[in-house]
Amino acid sequence: MDTNGTHFPAHPDGQHHHEMHQASIRFGPELWLEMLVAADAAGVSVSEYVREAVVARLATGAGIASRRLRHPDWQAALVRACTKELRAH
Repeated sequence: MDTNGTHFPAHPDGQHHHEMHQASIRFGPELWLEMLVAADAAGVSVSEYVREAVVARLATGAGIASRRLRHPDWQAALVRACTKELRAH
């Protein structure tokens, strides 16, 4: 936890600026093909498929994840992600 009482550092202007982060993940050809098929069946991009898998894993994880999900910053992030997903479809 940061010194300002959150999991996100405050910007110099005192506000919290939540930006998306980009990650490069390598997948073998067989797993990539399986993800392409699964994402297509779900009607989402592979990127969205992976993001949803991460959210699901965090949501079903042990105690730490459930405590995080009750944190206001995490709740706001989940609302934004769900809203974006609903607008995309």
